[in-house]
Amino acid sequence: MDNINLMEYWLKSSDEDYNVMNFLYNGKKNSYSLFFGHLVIEKLLKGLYAKNDDYKESFNQKCTDEYTEIQIKNIEEVRTWLRSLLIAE
Repeated sequence: MDNINLMEYWLKSSDEDYNVMNFLYNGKKNSYSLFFGHLVIEKLLKGLYAKNDDYKESFNQKCTDEYTEIQIKNIEEVRTWLRSLLIAE
């Protein structure tokens, strides 16, 4: 499947989920409606990614040693914080 077909797949799938979201909302199934709403957004983002598939290469170029070191420190900070929340009494 090429990028255009993949983009069209995600776009069509998102439109179908949008219809389901509205159907569930009209039926007062709010939590399920919102679940499908998140799928709508997720699939549109996947379609956008498929349309612009050179993102991976541009990201690889951005990942210098300096950039990676900064991001690793950010990850370590968030990891420490989340772990502290999990093990707190």
